[in-house]
Formats: sequence, C-alpha cells, structure tokens
Amino acid sequence: MKCPSCAAAAADGAAECPACGVIFAKFEERRRREREAAAAALAQASAPPAPLVDPQLGRTVAVVLAAGWVLAFGYFIFKDYRRRQALREARLSAAQAQFAAPVAVSTAVSAHAVIVDAAGNFSTPSGETLAPPRR
Repeated sequence: MKCPSCAAAAADGAAECPACGVIFAKFEERRRREREAAAAALAQASAPPAPLVDPQLGRTVAVVLAAGWVLAFGYFIFKDYRRRQALREARLSAAQAQFAAPVAVSTAVSAHAVIVDAAGNFSTPSGETLAPPRR
C-alpha cells in the first residue's frame, strides 16, 4: 500500500505510515468529509436561488390593485350615469312644463277657432296656418 500523504511504501493493513506517521483511518476520514463538503457546495451552487419576495404576496397585491381599479372605474361610471339621468329628468320636466303651460290664443285674429298643435304651430280648422300671437 502507498501512503496518501508522502507516497512512501507501507504494509497492507498498517494503521500508520512508517515514513511520515500519518494515521490512514484519520486521513481517509478527512478526505471523505472534504469530498462530501465539495459535493454539498456544488449542489447548493447549482440549485436555483430562493425568491426574495414571496410569490403569493405579489399575487395578492395584483388582486388588490385590480379590485381597486374596478371599484374606482365603477364609481365613476355610476356617477356619470347618475349625472346623465338627472340631466335627462331635468330636460323631461322642462319639456313637460313647456307643453303643460296654457297658451293664450287671441280669437281676434280670425273668426274661426284656432288650433295649437304639439309643436306650437297655430292653424284654423280650414287648414290656414296662422302666425303665433305676440306676447
């Protein structure tokens, strides 16, 4: 057998080297630990690195932001809908008030009856179109 430290010849079953005094069992144990440490370092270096931020946190933040955006967008759409509805109701009530107001018609314009249609045009039963009275 050859000494792993000094390469001197030693007897096959000897516990230590006769030239340098190295104990073979301890030397082999140290080499085995060095090989295991090198294998562990190589495995750790080739493994993918751990994420710095939890991926679940990123998903949660994305969902919260999306929900906030949807709520804000919905609020402004609803607000615009309510504004348009109020304008529509105001126009409708103004139109109803315009047509519900009594129209003063002077009968002195003609001896015939005067007809006022929904558009505010004045006419006689015979079909003559009349100018509206001055107010």
